[in-house]
Formats: sequence, structure tokens, C-alpha cells
Amino acid sequence: MDNSIQKGGRLNTLRLPAKATIYYTLSAALAKAVGILTTPIFTRILSGEDYGKYTFYMSWLGLCTTVCTSVISQAVIYRGLEKFKSEKEKFIFSSFVLGIGFTSAFCLLLFIFSDIFNLDRRLILFLSIQLFCDIAIAVYQTVRRYEYSYKALSAINALSVVATPLLSALLIFGAKIGYRGRIFALLTVSLMIASPHVARVLKNGKKKFDKKIALYISRRSLPLLPHAVSVAVGAEIDKLMITAFLGAEALAKYSVSHTLGLGIGFAVSALASALYPWVIRKLSSGKTEAVEPISSAILTSLGALAMVIALFVPETFKFLAPSEYADAQLATIPLLISTIPSFASSFITLGIVHAERSGYTSVSAFASVAASALLNTLFIPRLKYIGAALSLLLSSLVTLFVNYIFLKRVKLDKIVSERAFLKSLATTAAVTVASPLLYPYPALRILALILPVTILFYTFFGIKELILDE
Repeated sequence: MDNSIQKGGRLNTLRLPAKATIYYTLSAALAKAVGILTTPIFTRILSGEDYGKYTFYMSWLGLCTTVCTSVISQAVIYRGLEKFKSEKEKFIFSSFVLGIGFTSAFCLLLFIFSDIFNLDRRLILFLSIQLFCDIAIAVYQTVRRYEYSYKALSAINALSVVATPLLSALLIFGAKIGYRGRIFALLTVSLMIASPHVARVLKNGKKKFDKKIALYISRRSLPLLPHAVSVAVGAEIDKLMITAFLGAEALAKYSVSHTLGLGIGFAVSALASALYPWVIRKLSSGKTEAVEPISSAILTSLGALAMVIALFVPETFKFLAPSEYADAQLATIPLLISTIPSFASSFITLGIVHAERSGYTSVSAFASVAASALLNTLFIPRLKYIGAALSLLLSSLVTLFVNYIFLKRVKLDKIVSERAFLKSLATTAAVTVASPLLYPYPALRILALILPVTILFYTFFGIKELILDE
């Protein structure tokens, strides 16, 4: 990879994107660890209904954040930072203004249609402020990713991750406000982090809004909006429809499966944060062949991590929540498998955006939303938690299939390997689906760890020369 740093010491033999990957992975691992370690606390100090209501709010927040930040898409910002190198401050300020303007319009629509969405207007107010904070933070965090300012980025993530649950517990116990304590804690910490970012962008951006830059961003980002909506809906529709069909307490149980089943999502986010700027640079320089080994290695590694988690679902579930939550634990299996097509699809989207064919993602967006809605409607009433998880898995495969067709059309299909994807998906599915058969036999499960551990070591040594300066 590019931009190596030579200063002595084993860590300093790593190339810059690899260093960033380590920092992002560690900060994301911290976030996931804190989330997992605090889940048993909050599932016990909050009633099932309160925990479900908090999860319902976070589902809406996740959906809205994905939609609003799509107008300042990472892939588009990375591309723009290369194109407007000499006008960096103008580009950042214009991105900020565009993001805030779009979010304002979106929040207005939320207030107007709050009754249709069954949302409390007081919560919409807090959600709107949270969205403005998220936009401000997202602009600078994206720039930091592009510049590999991994220490500052990781420090901000760590602050949010550690401070939010501590303040949540204080508000729940001290103010006695139940699940709202978690919402207010998240908002308070976000305001603390966003304030200096807003001050900085306003200070540096005086008289620097550039209509040309704003049009450049919007013309490339807005075609991605349907895709962003589909990603958001695809990520949250199972939880929203669980609530609609089965109620808030059922959502509380399913959310624990979500936490565990999509637990390796932190690895996806960390790897994507570090590698996407590098991928953009490689594609821009015409070195397409350099990208595929990395995407294949990530797919293989994700599959191995999914196998490890699948083997120990009962123990982990028992740790995360009271025994009455256990009837949702098998939903973890389809969710684990879904991380493979989800990552492949996001990687493919990066190639499509680089080819400046963002509009293609609208088709996969429609297919994903339609599949999610139909499958959840069919499966949840019959299969409950497993039905919701299966719907997420199948809709992610639909999205991937459509996106891959368009990747071939823009002649960038060499960035991913069909063989590597199918091998990873088949192996992961076989091991994870078979894992429940081994649950009565702990010794066999420990022995079964040999397979995923071997895969991880094999994958690392296969790409070692790409991440080390030796």
C-alpha cells in the first residue's frame, strides 16, 4: 500500500493505510466491546418494553443518519478532495453547508409526517439535533479518514463510546427517566464533540461557500440517495417490522441477536474506513488489479470471524441478556452470514461511484427495499425472529446481485473475485448453520475453532507483503 512510514519499531514497518486500519479496528473494537459489555447492564436495568423503545428510537436514528449523510457520501468526498486539492477549505465548508441544508429539509419532513411514522414529536426534536451533530462530525471525520489522521479520528470515537454509556447509567439511575436517559446521554456527548467542529468549519469557511463545489457534490451524491435509503431501510426494516408485528418487547429480544449477529460489522466499518481512500487512489491511478487481493482477504476474514461467533452463541446470549431473551438467539445465524454480501455490496458500490455512475445504485436500492418489505411481511408472522434475520440475509443478496451486474457494466468487476465471494459465503453458511448441532458439546466447539483460526492465519500471510514494508 502507499505512503509508508519508516521510523523503526515493528509498528512503524506498517504502511500508512495498514496503520490506519489497526487504529480504526482498535477504536471500533472498543466501541463494540463497550456495547457488548454494557448490553447486559441495560437489558437488566430497563424493562423489556423500555429497552425495545430505545432500540426503536435508535433504529430510526440509524435510518435517518444514513439518509442525511448520504448527501456527503464518503466516496464522493474522497473523490472531491482529490479533484479540489487546491481548494480544500472551500470544499469542506461547501460540504458542511450542503449537509446541513439537506438535513434541515429532512427533519422538516419528519415533523410534518410524524403521525404517519408513529413518532413522538418531542423525540423528533432530539433526533433532529442529533442529526445536525452527526453531519458536523461526519464531515471532519471523513476528511480525517482521507488524510489518514487516524489518531485524532480514533480519539473522538473513543470519547463517544466511553462517555455515552456512563452518562446513560447516571441519567437512568439518577434522573429516573428510563430509556430516555440513553437518548439524552447520546445527544449530550454528540453536542460536546460537534461544537468544536462546527466552530472550526465556520471560522475557516467564511466567504468560502462555492456553488460549483456544492453542485459537484450534489450531482454525484444525490443519485446515491436511493441506495442510501435502501441501505438504511435494509439495516433497520427488520427491527421496525418486528415492532409493528410483535411489539416493543419482541424488538428488545431481537436487538440482542442484532448486536451479536452483526457484531463483526465493526470490523467491516474499520476496514472500510482505512481502505476506501486507498482503493479510490488505486482506481484513479488505473491500478485496478491491486484491489482484488484486499477485497478477497476481507471477505475470507469476515467469514472466519462469523464462524467463531456462531460457535458460542448460547454463552454470549446468556451473558448479554436475561434468560427470557433466549428464544431469539438462533436469529443470530442468518445475521452473521449476511455480513458477507453486505460488505461485498458496499465495496462494489465504491467502484460504481468511482466510475461516476451513481445512478445505477438506484436500481439495486429499489430491489433491496422491495425484497426487504416483501420478505419481512411473509416471514416475521410465521418465523418471528428467524424470519426477520432471513429477510435481511436474502435482501442483502438481492442487492449484491444487482450491484454486481452494474459493476461489470462499468468494467470494474476485477476489484472483487466471484470465486472468493462464493467460497467465503458457502463456507461461512455451512459452518454457522451447523453450529447449533454442536451447542450441547462445548469440547467439540472448541475443537471446531481450528478451522476459522487457520483461515485467518492463511489470509494474513497471503496479504502480508501488501501491508508491511519489508
